[in-house]
Amino acid sequence: MMVVGIVSNSQKRDAEETRTSPLVASTAEVATREATYQALIAKGKQERNARFDANPVGIVAELKRLIAAKKYDEAARYANEFVDAGNAEFRALQIQADVRLSERIIAEAKRNAKKSGVLLGMSPEQVIGSSWGKPRSINRTTGSYGTHEQWVYGGGYLYFQNGVLKSIQH
Repeated sequence: MMVVGIVSNSQKRDAEETRTSPLVASTAEVATREATYQALIAKGKQERNARFDANPVGIVAELKRLIAAKKYDEAARYANEFVDAGNAEFRALQIQADVRLSERIIAEAKRNAKKSGVLLGMSPEQVIGSSWGKPRSINRTTGSYGTHEQWVYGGGYLYFQNGVLKSIQH
């Protein structure tokens, strides 16, 4: 049992390790590190802006080339290097690259969903987008406890409770 005011040897050792640990920094050290980090970010931003200002036509042309080649991921990465560029044409191309990349990612996700089965917790829309597709029929029961649905397929059944897939029967 420990009495208030008495510190054990292990507590002294823990306190000493905490004070001397390289992983523990003082508030002043944290503030210094944060200031250094912010200065590096500002320097990088200035360098990128200077690169853009030195050759805006070439940078815009390169971004156009990447978009025309449908290399949207490369175009988005390249455009993000100059995220602070004030050039309206460049900004429009940057948005175009981001939109095309998003469209590609969504289309790929939909293709993959079609290949996959179903998982508990899916919504009806997700199930329809999966390899199971639309059911042959739906049996619905509504009561004070909510809505239950049984989706009937050729090879099994899916059971939903309040719009969430709760069980699968093969």
